[in-house]
Amino acid sequence: MGIWARDVLNSSAFTLTSIESELDLICISPNELGFKDGAYRKDIYQQALDRGLTLCPLEVGPQLRLQYRNQPVRESLQIGMEPQVDSDGHVSEFRVVHSSTDGPLWLVGDHKHPDDFWKNDEYFIFVK
Repeated sequence: MGIWARDVLNSSAFTLTSIESELDLICISPNELGFKDGAYRKDIYQQALDRGLTLCPLEVGPQLRLQYRNQPVRESLQIGMEPQVDSDGHVSEFRVVHSSTDGPLWLVGDHKHPDDFWKNDEYFIFVK
């Protein structure tokens, strides 16, 4: 687990619901949302919402990391969620990553600024 992810999980912002639920997640790229040349996060999120998708609850990132044990090497999935602030004031969202063949599976924070551009072949997770 990355430092940012650990900090957010240990913060008061991270609370688990006592009601177990099952979510239908979708993995989708900016390209699949109609952004052939990539897009900004706010535009990606808005297009996803316009298509009836919703942002993920905070616990989706850690839960997906625990359950997605056979993640392909070099796959990186950005969790479409409300950005969280860590104890140092860094804003980020969870990312589920498998970086290399002999490397571990990671839950990290992606510190991309809201004005940063996302390539059209990056993948986001939303709730269907």
